[in-house]
Amino acid sequence: MPAAAASGGARIRSLAAVLASCFCVGMTLGMATPLVSLAMEARGYGSLTIGLMAASYSLAMFAIGPFVPALLRRPGPVAVMIGGLAVAAASLAAFPHVAALGGMFVLRFLMGVGGGLDWVASETWISAMSTDRIRGRVVGVYTTVWGGGLALGPILLIATGTGGPLPFAVAAGILALAFLPVLLARGMAPSLPSGTDPSSILRAAREARVPMAASFLSGMCETGYVALFPIYGLEIGMSRRAVVLVTSAFAAGTLLLQPAVGWLADRVDRRRLLVSAAALVLACLAAVPVAQGTPVLWPVVFLWGGGAAGLYTLGLVLLGDRFSGLDLPAANTGYVMSYTLGMVLGPVMGGAGMRIWSPHGLIAALAIPVA
Repeated sequence: MPAAAASGGARIRSLAAVLASCFCVGMTLGMATPLVSLAMEARGYGSLTIGLMAASYSLAMFAIGPFVPALLRRPGPVAVMIGGLAVAAASLAAFPHVAALGGMFVLRFLMGVGGGLDWVASETWISAMSTDRIRGRVVGVYTTVWGGGLALGPILLIATGTGGPLPFAVAAGILALAFLPVLLARGMAPSLPSGTDPSSILRAAREARVPMAASFLSGMCETGYVALFPIYGLEIGMSRRAVVLVTSAFAAGTLLLQPAVGWLADRVDRRRLLVSAAALVLACLAAVPVAQGTPVLWPVVFLWGGGAAGLYTLGLVLLGDRFSGLDLPAANTGYVMSYTLGMVLGPVMGGAGMRIWSPHGLIAALAIPVA
């Protein structure tokens, strides 16, 4: 469906379908990221190895990124999303049955391949079906829906537990549910023209340095937190249950604050709003060591999540302002790859920081690039 020719009702139905799928994917990621870290910690692996495992998920995006714009043209966004979801679900279900460290790295990498394909296709779909007048609110709804799934995921771990194959099977099953809205909306997917030249991604990244930087910082802060804060929490004396719940507080910030971010993005200077979000993240990072062991930690983590997600929301809005048509798939791929670079460096830097200065090296490692 050409996005420009879509009626208001068709546009809303198309966006609703992809948002429903994103909710399921977010829920699975909210379960899987801390679940993998806790499973490896239970097997005796240290923080650096756990950080590298989290980074292997992200590295997959660099392997497939140059090919994604062409895939979005043919076979198209629906096939790309379905294929990505299938690969991710199968790899997730198999993870607890593999004991060798190398095998676990391969499966985590394949989760990243599947997740990356679905991610770029979803965001390109959303950007293509949005209009300039309401882009901030649409992207705000998207990040809210994503955050809702991300927040619910760790809470489900309380019901499933974090040991054995059951939580992995449940997470894979939820991911499989994301197939349904995509299939139902296959006739409403936007047409996504694209060139096949991988250099178009680099050109888009050079032309949109501010959005790309925002995406990078968001990925670094979010993934560094989700992957390693469970370990940080255990090292400062928190229980496993408390660690899971504080992880949900971070995710709740990404959920509840994004409608306001999107609303503001349609009414005030978007670049200044982006600087404010970065300042909020830095202030929260500085407050975490002081707030540990007190109730203040919860709102600090909540605001950290909201600010980090706000960087992504505002960067994606600015990207949509800059690119459309033939350039959009390459720009969105570059944007996701920038976030992915943050996902790679966040856990690795955080894990190395915790080894040098346990446990507060995590906070220092994440704060330095934001500053």
